[in-house]
Amino acid sequence: MNLKTIAQSAVAKAFTVADSLLVSCSYRQPGTVSYAASTGTVTPDYGTTAIDALFTLFEAKETDSAAKREGERRVLVKRSELAAVTPSLADAIVDGSTVWQILAIEDDKESTEALYAFIVKRGQS
Repeated sequence: MNLKTIAQSAVAKAFTVADSLLVSCSYRQPGTVSYAASTGTVTPDYGTTAIDALFTLFEAKETDSAAKREGERRVLVKRSELAAVTPSLADAIVDGSTVWQILAIEDDKESTEALYAFIVKRGQS
């Protein structure tokens, strides 16, 4: 078994074991903005995709980094769940009423069970 196969197997098993820890969320991308001249109201429109996400904290050795500030989380999402979209830093992950702003995207394209690892912090809705 080569390293790539071992990694694929480990990721698949981790998501199987973590199934009870997965959170059903929405992946939100900004769309068009409408403006009602009569009321002066600006209304954003979002495209959303349903995802299952695994929210994790950073390990102690990672929290010393300036990039890993208090309140930030790592969110793991199977790449296959976002096959129809191209993730960007303008997007957000919405868990109920909590909007998580994406600060960084780590994309593992090497395996068939590839993951996106998003670094997020609580943002504005």
